Amino acid sequence: MQQLSFDLQISDIYAKEDFLSLDENFAAVNFLKKFFNQKIFSQSQFHSLILRGPAASGKTHLLNIFSKDFQGTFLFEENMSKENLSSFFVVNKFYILEDIQDFKNEELLLHIINSAVEAKAFLILSSRNKVEFRLKDLASRIKNIFPIEIKSPSHEAIRVLLINELSRKQLKVSGGLVDFITDHIERSYEAIDAAVRLIEFHHQETGKNINMKEVVKIFG
Repeated sequence: MQQLSFDLQISDIYAKEDFLSLDENFAAVNFLKKFFNQKIFSQSQFHSLILRGPAASGKTHLLNIFSKDFQGTFLFEENMSKENLSSFFVVNKFYILEDIQDFKNEELLLHIINSAVEAKAFLILSSRNKVEFRLKDLASRIKNIFPIEIKSPSHEAIRVLLINELSRKQLKVSGGLVDFITDHIERSYEAIDAAVRLIEFHHQETGKNINMKEVVKIFG
């Protein structure tokens, strides 16, 4: 019989101190705290949930933080087997399955969710947005799972995240340059990551801090 495997290693890149609390993720963080602090299944209000948010919004970082504190298990489609699901999940244990919008085997995903429910385990799913599934039973099951959301970044959140990431990477960029970049990039978490990578690349290539002329050339 094929053995199910899973990953318990939490990377240092997902350190708790590096996660930045924002208005956009405040509600999601607070609900996850309540969800992971459920001790006895019979007293639990929610046994499964979906964490939704744009790409690069910190879903994986946040789930790694809670997984480390509560011994959560990350699941991966390529390592799951429908035949073994009936004996895989453990009561009151936490399991995390990310990016269900990329899940290829919808029947397997349905079996994973149902098996976790039957075993009285806690299951956290994540997705980039609302997902449409072809399998009707799966679509119905997903519709009935409680959602929490990380919102798209505001103008101020983009500025704060830029400053935080640049500081974390020890890249010196003046406030005026940060304001210019904030005003000229797309309002998304992916755009923030891309901007920081461009500045980091410039620093590596030139050995110098980026100036306004270069910022305007790149982001103007």
